[in-house]
Amino acid sequence: MMVDICVIMSVYNEPLLYVKQSVESILNQTKHDFKFVIVCDNPKRLELIEFLDNYRQKDQRIVLFINPKNSGLAKSLNTAFR
Repeated sequence: MMVDICVIMSVYNEPLLYVKQSVESILNQTKHDFKFVIVCDNPKRLELIEFLDNYRQKDQRIVLFINPKNSGLAKSLNTAFR
């Protein structure tokens, strides 16, 4: 699917409620033709990975990357950008 818009987001240790609110806000936009790339920069936080993977399974617009180790915001956003 070719899209004009790609939204990128990196998460690390934010409360699940904040992540849920952020993801829902993006997914509920009036424009639906976009990719949503999420990078989890905390591979040890399994509940966050599971939470994000549930969203990915429900919505084909989501692409999920899990960094093998904490890389920081800039590197995580560059990962999403690539």
